[in-house]
Amino acid sequence: MALMKSRTKDEIPKGAVQMTKEEALEYQLKTVQKWPSSYEVWPLKYASPICGVASMLSAAFVNTHFRRKLKLFSHHRFASYVPTVCLPAIMTTLFHSNFVMTDVLLGETPCPVCVQTRAMAIQVGFGALYPCLLAPISSFMFATRNFTYRLPDLSKNPFEILMIAKKMFKPIHGHVAGFVVLHALLAAFLTHKEYQTTFWLREETLRRENAELE
Repeated sequence: MALMKSRTKDEIPKGAVQMTKEEALEYQLKTVQKWPSSYEVWPLKYASPICGVASMLSAAFVNTHFRRKLKLFSHHRFASYVPTVCLPAIMTTLFHSNFVMTDVLLGETPCPVCVQTRAMAIQVGFGALYPCLLAPISSFMFATRNFTYRLPDLSKNPFEILMIAKKMFKPIHGHVAGFVVLHALLAAFLTHKEYQTTFWLREETLRRENAELE
């Protein structure tokens, strides 16, 4: 059964099964999961995890850079990487799945470019901007606690702390700019493929239903 969206009751064909938003989403997800060829529907299956992995890699790069600069080595590695690296990956995956892919499957937003822009904002926010904010904060905190790097008192010299962070960030600012561009392009491309696959899936389901009737 192909899922079609109708805005008025007059558009609903005879014999059609009406669904709520939640039922329609569940039906679409089941169709994707049960589709015989994963290759044909890979954007709907794997786009969200791909976005999450991309965020994890860029976040790990930024966090590792600050940990090396502050000579943290093995100090608080788990406590540092979980919020700075793992959390962006999880949040990117969840946000893309719930606010992008769901919209694509249900056709809620009539403007595909708007959905692509939303996907790009999510990807850049969690994949590049969030790590650049949290990595220096957590690394400075652990460096102060373990005396691995001499830092001024934050309450007395906040401007000096900012200057140190800026100096440490300077060697990787080109990499971060590249991450921003790559994340934006990745999100736009994957969202486009999700739309493309959703339209194809609808047409292919209709074709197979018609073939069975004949």
